[in-house]
Amino acid sequence: GAFLVYNLLFVEPRLTFGVASGDEVLTLVLLLFVGVVMGRLAGRQRDREQAATRREEEARSLFRVSRDIATSERLTDAMQAVVGRLAREAGMERTWIGLGSTVAHERVVADSADDGAPIPPIGTHAILQRDRDEGSATWTRIHPPVGRPGTGSPAGPRKALFRVEIRAGDESIGSLWSLRAESSGAPAVEEARLL
Repeated sequence: GAFLVYNLLFVEPRLTFGVASGDEVLTLVLLLFVGVVMGRLAGRQRDREQAATRREEEARSLFRVSRDIATSERLTDAMQAVVGRLAREAGMERTWIGLGSTVAHERVVADSADDGAPIPPIGTHAILQRDRDEGSATWTRIHPPVGRPGTGSPAGPRKALFRVEIRAGDESIGSLWSLRAESSGAPAVEEARLL
């Protein structure tokens, strides 16, 4: 914008986009270059600010989860508080913890749904695949041979089901399940880290 306004108002012939002098062309090119560089730097700074805000909110969420765990008198109370907090802060409609050696043998021990609604059938879902260093994680879609695909109903929007395996050492002891509208897509990086 500054490039065009400068050319229109201050470069001879005025009130046109023509340039009469070679010196003015150099000035215009430098103005354009400086404008592009400054715009890129401002954009990067804005991106850094947004990333810092997301990291701050993630740290606050993790603190609230650890406070729920530390202040609960019983393990069941802590799990109930954690699933409720995770549902709210990770943007999930519902979150629950199932304990058991396999998905088929899991028993629900905490559920963010207060209305006592039944757990949706475990069909197609995404599982969080983490590397050993916990550096990166990806959601991998699992299609079990048994069960109905998806968790949507004809009367409502389709739901996406996400699973984070709970491990103690090398042994699987259960899962953290999360449910959200399929249109919301997979959890963002910050939501996945929180889960």
